[in-house]
Amino acid sequence: MGLMEKGIEKARVRQRDAVIEEGGRSGSRVVNMVVVGDDPSAAGVLGAMAKSFVGGKMSVDDAQIFSFETQGFAHTFVQPYDGMNALPGLHRATLPGSISYPAILKAKSFGRSIWVGTDEQEIDVLGAHPMLGVATSKLEWKWKAGTTEISLPWTVQMRPAMTGTTEVVLRSGRYGGFTTYGVGIAAFLMLCGAVHTLTSPTVVEAAPFILDVGM
Repeated sequence: MGLMEKGIEKARVRQRDAVIEEGGRSGSRVVNMVVVGDDPSAAGVLGAMAKSFVGGKMSVDDAQIFSFETQGFAHTFVQPYDGMNALPGLHRATLPGSISYPAILKAKSFGRSIWVGTDEQEIDVLGAHPMLGVATSKLEWKWKAGTTEISLPWTVQMRPAMTGTTEVVLRSGRYGGFTTYGVGIAAFLMLCGAVHTLTSPTVVEAAPFILDVGM
């Protein structure tokens, strides 16, 4: 292993440990962690991550997938890499109960964001929901790494999934960190708690996300 490869490995181990430590501070424990790049058949998955996570502006050659458990609640986080550089990742969870429509939180000018979906009346409900408003106000929309800054065009998507559940994803901006990157585990858990208050036991037909989420 050359010096470059060793540097890449050390950077990824530091970020891996930082994600695990951040989860611990949020009351979450890692129950499994796999590296996508270890599988030669994963090239298509990594390509989809590059397109969906960072708009294809950077390549993704590896990714760590963390499976977390927080007081019985299962959620995952995908941390992609371009060489030694950590890129914006993706949180994902499935909640009990259904929402009736897919929705996405998009960026607008002057630092504002807006919910967009297939049902305008329901979207107005999202925009007026106090718990959801607090949760989304905590979200970061930029990923800063050295001189590079990636602005996220959307952060949250949710959709009715199979068997009366709701799937929620959050693209990660940078939530602090000096030599490593905070990925917003606590913010995601707060978001899931807010979305759960919007769900219903009524089973709704599954619908796709409005935009591809990469995995």
